[in-house]
Amino acid sequence: MHFFLSPKTVMVNYHLSLEISESLRNKLARIAELAETNVETVAVRILARRIPQLLQETENLSQLLASIPDEAVHAGIDCGEPVGSEIL
Repeated sequence: MHFFLSPKTVMVNYHLSLEISESLRNKLARIAELAETNVETVAVRILARRIPQLLQETENLSQLLASIPDEAVHAGIDCGEPVGSEIL
């Protein structure tokens, strides 16, 4: 009788540094306090839950953009120089 062992899955961890507003940090801290964990864990869990939906939304947008025929795309429109507080 032969037994074949599957190779171990190797998990590589990466460091991610984010700049967030104080109000967002306070909300994450409140959730972390209630869940008895840390802010980083809460943030990663939230991101992990949203990734499938974000991927689907991005794929849908890509499909919609790809379906626009070339004749429906026009060149840019020159509106002249910015006036006042306009940001272009």
